[in-house]
Amino acid sequence: MDGATQLRALPEDLALRVAVEDFYARYVEIANDPLRLEDWPELFTEDGQYRVLPQENWQQGWPLALVRAESRGMLKDRVAAAQGINTYTPRVMRHLVSNIRCDRAGSGEIETKANFAVFETMIDEPSRVFATGVYRDRLIEDTDGLLRLQEHVVVLDNDLVPNSIVYPL
Repeated sequence: MDGATQLRALPEDLALRVAVEDFYARYVEIANDPLRLEDWPELFTEDGQYRVLPQENWQQGWPLALVRAESRGMLKDRVAAAQGINTYTPRVMRHLVSNIRCDRAGSGEIETKANFAVFETMIDEPSRVFATGVYRDRLIEDTDGLLRLQEHVVVLDNDLVPNSIVYPL
């Protein structure tokens, strides 16, 4: 696409980008707030999928995931597990999402790609990098007009997995 064509396409593309960035801002607000963590599954469609896998598995097309949930009900189980861990060792999780790319796909879907970093701070320890990688997601506009994740694929930069990977990435 040349520069002039990009400028003519800007308003629609810009509206899409703003909507997707707003979605990720909402995602991060919920994932970072232990009092709102129960709302996290609502960011997914009823049959929404959540997978966390190492980069090598993604690149090779291997289906093996470190974490896999295939419905909102399974995501609610993950939230219960995360809340249980926070009871024993209080911590603060901080998500950063950047370099968001989005494109409309068929059937009203939006394909997105974004870099992420998650930091963990234990109450009596310095902050540390918890995980970094790339989100490769499919969003849809649900009947209530909100964007929801049909598929949230978290591709980790390395194979080392934090002990408390029950937290949403």
